[in-house]
Amino acid sequence: MVNAQAKARADVRIQRVAMMLCHHAGLTIERNLATLFPAFHQAIHAVRVDMIVLPTSAGLPFARRWAEPLVREARTDLLLLAGTCPSSFELAFARWRPGLIDWDYPLHLCMSPLGEVRFVLPMAGEAERARTIHLADAVLRTVVESLPNESDLEEGFSRADRWLAEAFAVGSSA
Repeated sequence: MVNAQAKARADVRIQRVAMMLCHHAGLTIERNLATLFPAFHQAIHAVRVDMIVLPTSAGLPFARRWAEPLVREARTDLLLLAGTCPSSFELAFARWRPGLIDWDYPLHLCMSPLGEVRFVLPMAGEAERARTIHLADAVLRTVVESLPNESDLEEGFSRADRWLAEAFAVGSSA
């Protein structure tokens, strides 16, 4: 059985990380989704891109199963942040279309030298290309693109890892 206090602390921590990520990406957000969708009580609505950011301390497989009916009900895309610390942090993106939800996972957080937020999903069988979800200038763009050279990509992942470590450290001071 999970300790209720430890779970509550983990939920607060991932919620803070999600808020910091939204702020870092320049997203205009609302946090009052519980009135419309009670199951989204911890969710954040990124208004300009009409996307829900859902932080959870649950593991990604459970969180995806739990979130899918909510995506159908809300009829919007969803960025799922799952985990309790940087080493367990996982990302998934659900793209909603009428009658269909496409999931991209596991995504890798990557940050440009300018701090732009990207989520990278390497494409199976194509070592040189990836689907990339950009959250730059509060605009959501999904593109299939050539990956930067390996050292630039690793630097982007390292920047993101450092950012995550700092974000979780701030979130654990509660």
